[in-house]
Amino acid sequence: MAPARSAAPFLEGGQLDELHLWVYPFIAGSGEPLLPGITTTRLDLAEVNEVGNGVVVLAYQPKR
Repeated sequence: MAPARSAAPFLEGGQLDELHLWVYPFIAGSGEPLLPGITTTRLDLAEVNEVGNGVVVLAYQPKR
């Protein structure tokens, strides 16, 4: 989760062009927020790629 936390200030500051999330199909406890402390950020889903074994890569771009 450290890379997600380090991306949060850049996302809030409008300095990220694209955000890629790798989604793995498993359940691990109660979980944590992906981007803790971030205010609402509007994103558009730009691309979805299935890489196998249920793993999906989601590419988001900030709404301009």
